[in-house]
Amino acid sequence: MAAAKGGVTMLRRKAAKGGLHDALRAMPSLQRLSDKDIDALVADGVEVTHAEGTVIMKRGDMGVGFHLILSGSVDVVIDDKAVARLGAGEYFGEMGLLDNKPRTADVVVASDLRTLTVLSWAFRPMLERNKGLERMLLEGMSQRLRDLQS
Repeated sequence: MAAAKGGVTMLRRKAAKGGLHDALRAMPSLQRLSDKDIDALVADGVEVTHAEGTVIMKRGDMGVGFHLILSGSVDVVIDDKAVARLGAGEYFGEMGLLDNKPRTADVVVASDLRTLTVLSWAFRPMLERNKGLERMLLEGMSQRLRDLQS
């Protein structure tokens, strides 16, 4: 079943575990994760679709989810300027969930988007149980900081 509201469709059922696991395993950005880590994403995540133009996150708002892009793309916007475009295998929303601070950018759907979304109350427990995911996020944030400095 799916519910649609304001350009967002949330698939209320958990995705077929095998198919989603295989799709995540095939993403280059996730290949260092163990099967246990990928199983945790599948178990704790919900597939969500967003229509082009939908604002998923607003700068200054508190975070409600971590979003791993399965297909489509988003623009990361700061002060009305797109500073990055993220696509399949990339993710966003982790910073506000890790430090419990407001979002630092707007995120706008650039092309119809499908994400695996882990809601805030499941995010930290998932990381505590799956150190590979925690390491992936830490390395990803480190790389983003380096990119900003270059």
